[in-house]
Parts: sequence; structure tokens; C-alpha cells
Amino acid sequence: MRQPGNIAGRMRNAYPTRIEDEYQQELAARPSRAGRLVMARVMAAIETAIAEYKAKAQEERAAGLREDAEVPYDPNRALVLVQRALTGAQVGYTSTVGQINIDAVLQRARAVDALATRVQVELAESVPGIRTTSDPTVGYVLQQAWARENVGLIKTVDADLFDDLATHITAAVTKGQSTSALAELIQARTGVAERHAAFIARDQIAKLNGKVVQQRQQGLGVKRYRWRTVGDERVRDTHRAHDGKIFEWGKPPPGTGHPGQDFNCRCFAEPIFDDEMLDDSPDDTPEMRAAQQEAERRVAERAAARARRQAEEVARVAREAAATSERRAAFMRELEREAQRAQTEALRRAQDEQRALAEKLQAEVNAALNAKPGTVRLSNGATLAESPDGKTLTLTLPDGQKRLVSLEPA
Repeated sequence: MRQPGNIAGRMRNAYPTRIEDEYQQELAARPSRAGRLVMARVMAAIETAIAEYKAKAQEERAAGLREDAEVPYDPNRALVLVQRALTGAQVGYTSTVGQINIDAVLQRARAVDALATRVQVELAESVPGIRTTSDPTVGYVLQQAWARENVGLIKTVDADLFDDLATHITAAVTKGQSTSALAELIQARTGVAERHAAFIARDQIAKLNGKVVQQRQQGLGVKRYRWRTVGDERVRDTHRAHDGKIFEWGKPPPGTGHPGQDFNCRCFAEPIFDDEMLDDSPDDTPEMRAAQQEAERRVAERAAARARRQAEEVARVAREAAATSERRAAFMRELEREAQRAQTEALRRAQDEQRALAEKLQAEVNAALNAKPGTVRLSNGATLAESPDGKTLTLTLPDGQKRLVSLEPA
């Protein structure tokens, strides 16, 4: 068995701490944004309920039906407004700031994979006689699976937060709690969700790092590893009991699993390079060259197949986007045509109404001219008054303007 120098220290320093911190901040920011959105919508709803209640209370006090209001708002009315606000907040969050960027999640997976792979290969290369190869398809499959799982977890955190807020806010509004109490409640529940999201981020990065290390070590031919902890006070007793012990990748330790598999496990697997892994045969033989070429050919084929799948996926997404764009354009054209039809119909109706009104007014004017002298009120609010000498008519419009009409022949 040959081991490189300071292997434990090199692996401890290679833990993806920076990636973990960034992912924690990213996931914890989601409940924070959702909480601010809920806060704004709910506070606006409560303010509306308070204003309505005050106005109603003033009317009842003026009528002698009430002396004073016992609560700041009507809980039943407030519940209706708050439920609308919560629904609007969730829909608005999901469609805007709450959208999940799958590419950003995948980028985290690639960064963890790249770091862990580089460290494992460097450790193996520091041992004379160890041949190192890296199958890119292993990392691709692992990254995709991890990203899909994390998208599901993120959606669950979002849904749980809105359900939790709805439950607690509904109970508080039913009791008629003040706006300050509601604000403190929303902040407290949002804080719980932020800590939970940060926990998930730490746990998922640790799990991914542990899986990459396992797959890369097994790909290098490592069958055994030495369990190592980070050595601080946060290490659990069950994990501290494993420290320094040797385990096989094919036989996970009971109760904990391999390093990184337990929740928030920061332990790592120190590879053991057994003598059977050493390649003492000549490097430059026809058989070795053929085997190496065959291995490279298979890796290239898998990489090409993966590239084809990615290209097909990109093309499919592009086709769907084009189809969606065309459907949207067709919908907008139909909307425009419908708007034009509605505008034409409205214009026609307005013209018909104006024509009918003009005919009605003309009939009223004719009737007034044929009637006895006096004042006649028209249906549009105007009045017609004939002068005592019967020579002129005074038309008084609804806005007060007056016009004189001569009845004498020109």
C-alpha cells in the first residue's frame, strides 16, 4: 500500500466550502423574497380592512348604533382580503422572483464535481504506478440527477413556506391581531424557512461531494477508504467513532452510510491505494496501446452521444419556443382583430344612438314650435323658451350656454 503525503489535509482543504456558502445564500434568499412579498400584500389587505371597518364604525356611531369599536377590523372581512393577498403573492412569486434557474443549479453541481474530481485524480497521480482515467459521463449523470432532486426540494421549500404562512396568518387574523403582531409573525415564520433552506443547501452540497468522491475513487480502482472527520466540536459521536477506521466502498458503515451520505455530514473518505492497483507492466506494448485506444474510443463515443443528446434537447427546446412564440403571435393577432371588431361595433352603436337622439330632439323641437308659447324641457336636459312676441326661441343647454333662434322668415 502506497499513500501520498498529507492526504487527509489535502482532502480536508478541498471541501467545496465556497460553493456551499454561495448555495446557502442563494436558497436562503428565496424565503426572504417570498416573505417580503407576502408582507407587502398582507399589510395592504389589513390596512384596507381597517379603513373599511373605521368607516362603518363611524356611520354606526353617528346613527347611535355603536359607542366604540372593540377590534381594529372585521376578522371575517379581513380574512377574505388576506386570502386573496396570499394567493396573489404566491402566484406573483412563482411567476417572477421565485422562478427556478435550472442552469444555475447545474452550475453548482458541475463546480463540486470538477473540484472533487481534480483532487482525487491528483492524489492518484501522486502515487507511482497508478493509472488515472476519468469518465465524463459519470459526472454528467450525477449532476443531472442532483439538479433534478434539488429543483424538487426548492419547490417543496417554497410551497411549505406559503402553506405555513397561510396557516399562521389566518389564525392571527381570526383573533384580530394588530398589524405589528402580523408583521412579527411573518418575519418569524420566514426566518424558520430561511434556516431550513440553508440546512438543505449544506446537506445537498455535502451529499453531492460525497457521491462524486465515491464514484471517482471507485473509477480509479479504489476499493477501501479511511474515514476522516473535520475534527471540530460539531462532529457527531457516531461519526467520531468511525474516524481513522477503514471501510470498503461495497459495504457502507451501518447507521451512517459512507461519508457525506448522512444529513449535513462533512466527513470525507481518504482513499487507500492498495498494491493491487499498481500497474507494473510495461506501458508501451501493442496490447496496452490497443486497450488505451479502445478506452479512449469508448469515452469519445459516450461524449459524442451526450453531445448529440444535448444538441437534440436544445433543438427541441428551440422548436417548442418557436411554436409557443407563433401561438402567442396568433393569439395577439386574434386579440387585435377582436379589438378592431369591438371598436367598429362600438362606433356603430354610438352613431346609431347619436342619430336616434338627434331625431328625438328634433321631434321635441318641432313639437315645441307647434305648441303654445312657453318653456319646454327636452330629454337631454336642455330647455326651449319662446319669447312673448313669438319671434325668437331661447335654447338653454345643460351646461348653461344659451343660443337664440329666430322664428321670423329670413
